[in-house]
Amino acid sequence: MQHLLEFLLFQCFRFFINCFPLSLSLKIGSGLGHFTFSVLKIRRNLVLNQLAQAYFFPNSDSERHRLARSIYKNCGKNLVEFCRLPFLGKKYLDRFVQVRGIENLERARQAGQGVLLSMAHLGNWELVTFVLGLMRLPITCVGKTLRNSYFNSLVFRFRSAHGMTMIEHKQAALKLSQTLKKNGIGIIIMDQDAAGDGIFVNFLNRPASTYTTLGALANLFQCPVVPLYFIRKNNLYHEVIFYEPLYINKEGSREERILDLTQRISTHLENQIRRYPDQWFGWLHQRWKTQKPSTKNLS
Repeated sequence: MQHLLEFLLFQCFRFFINCFPLSLSLKIGSGLGHFTFSVLKIRRNLVLNQLAQAYFFPNSDSERHRLARSIYKNCGKNLVEFCRLPFLGKKYLDRFVQVRGIENLERARQAGQGVLLSMAHLGNWELVTFVLGLMRLPITCVGKTLRNSYFNSLVFRFRSAHGMTMIEHKQAALKLSQTLKKNGIGIIIMDQDAAGDGIFVNFLNRPASTYTTLGALANLFQCPVVPLYFIRKNNLYHEVIFYEPLYINKEGSREERILDLTQRISTHLENQIRRYPDQWFGWLHQRWKTQKPSTKNLS
């Protein structure tokens, strides 16, 4: 019953927010984020603690509070844009989204072995499914199953509305293998805690359990990995950036090659977070929930 009530409340908010022009609705979303941080204080201590432990800057409590408040305000804007996702079209793409580095993706596909896109919850990552869907690329995206089944159905429907194929995480290895064999494109989110299923890499100065699916597939199919990020430039405008491909190392054991690539991807993402710290949603999640056993050394 609780899940249904939460879903109905969200649907009411979605109807309400879509009654306003985009610029005004983003201000409302920003205000909602500010209210959540200042009054509701949902996960505020978690965010502040993770900023203090994982990030060189800011050094003072006041600076961390300022950054954390900005994180919440960006989350509010992301929520507003997600609510409008089914109604967005090519006009929105042409006006508000700049695509950079598409030649990196095109060059990677020329090898004919498929391409893996490494992504993170940076900027408004939900808009990526909309942008890539309009580009008519053969893309399969891995998504985690949400606890609330009502939200899960809605999110998967929104993400696939523009032509992208969505698969659940438990199907990732099989479905992405089929995609790569057809020279297709697979998307994997690389900034979530992998619990006991991952390997530990250094991420924002702390060991973080990270999924190996991307590294294992890149090693098996010898396909390039293109880092992809969706960055908010200001309230209305965004930038989609395809970076130069990364390749699996040909030296060392299988485990060493996968660890090396996973670390390089994590470092690439870390550099982006340091540039746009208020745009990373991961501060609100327990990215470092899984602790590395002290008897092992960090690789």
